[in-house]
Amino acid sequence: MPRFTWSDRRERHYKYIRASASRSSTQDLPSGRRGGLRSHTGPRGRTREQLYNEAKQQNVKDRSKMTKAQLERAVDR
Repeated sequence: MPRFTWSDRRERHYKYIRASASRSSTQDLPSGRRGGLRSHTGPRGRTREQLYNEAKQQNVKDRSKMTKAQLERAVDR
């Protein structure tokens, strides 16, 4: 039986996915295990990393210097 080997295309795709993944998506609990702990409601809401990534997508200036509360206000505008 032949051994499973990745094609060049699969290898490129794997590297692309690894490079484009955010820190919060690779270091956070998966949504199924989290069970709504951070469902964007309640006292805790989104993590600072999640807010930072959203601010990055929205091109918010000086986001690296902002606190969690400041990021939340900037993202929700």
